[in-house]
Amino acid sequence: MSPGWLSGLLLLVACGPSPALHEPEPASPVEIAAAPGITSVRKPAAGGFQPYSSSRLASGTTYRGHYLCSQGDTAMTLQIEEVMRNGQVRGVFGFHHEASGAQGSFTVEGSLSSRGEIVFEPVEWITRPPRYVAVPFRLFLSEDGRQAKGGVLHPSCGEMEAARVD
Repeated sequence: MSPGWLSGLLLLVACGPSPALHEPEPASPVEIAAAPGITSVRKPAAGGFQPYSSSRLASGTTYRGHYLCSQGDTAMTLQIEEVMRNGQVRGVFGFHHEASGAQGSFTVEGSLSSRGEIVFEPVEWITRPPRYVAVPFRLFLSEDGRQAKGGVLHPSCGEMEAARVD
């Protein structure tokens, strides 16, 4: 396997194929929402995000929302399957890009910090559409656990936002 092939593969993201495979790169790259500025979603502001208690994130919780990657805005679902005492979290991440019809899902694992941050790493595909690659993402949970904001940790992706489904 040549290094050139591997770098070409890395241009593909969990959400979809890179536009570089079909059209020229955009003039300005997409800003990564998971960059240092993403912590601003946790700063107090009238009803803003505060430190989060892991006791409020329960197994069986589902979040629905959307995120931005190279293929455009994409619907997502995060099902929290297990929250352990040590802060480890396991779940299933699902996505659907309406414009192309692409959809898929993969298992994820993460660790919930005392600040309400969870960095999820992909574990295994459940349903993988052609040319998609699973990548990690970061979420910051609101104090009451009803909102999650963050970003996909890939250079061609950006913000992610979701709300808990009751």
